[in-house]
Amino acid sequence: MDMNRLNRSHRFAGAAGLVLIAVLFLKWYETNGIGTSGWESLTYIDIIVFIAGLAGVAYALLQALGADAVPPSVVTGLAALATLLAAYRMAAPPGEASLGFGPIIAILAGVAEMYGGWLGMREEGEGFANDPEKSPETGPPRSQSEI
Repeated sequence: MDMNRLNRSHRFAGAAGLVLIAVLFLKWYETNGIGTSGWESLTYIDIIVFIAGLAGVAYALLQALGADAVPPSVVTGLAALATLLAAYRMAAPPGEASLGFGPIIAILAGVAEMYGGWLGMREEGEGFANDPEKSPETGPPRSQSEI
């Protein structure tokens, strides 16, 4: 394993992926003085957050091993989904439960993993359709004779 193969996108996504996995063991909600972890209190969202974290870790680990990596667009998409679901669970806690710090950390880690995936997309030439840096129309204006 060669850690020198990891660039900034791999480091961001890998570290954020580890945090996304770890945050599932932290307190997400508290009811009557009893805290529940993400694994205990979430139904299917915990699995999606875990898979998103695993994608970020795999993106970095496979690059360090020199194997074919997970596409950064997959990492970005899964991190975005995990972030949105964590934000939903933060906005709508179950029943009378009070909010713990798990959802907040999950949102921050999801945004960091999205950033790492986005950096990877830019490095590999993937991108969004309206990326002004990749668009041919960002050059100097053309005259009528060039059209």
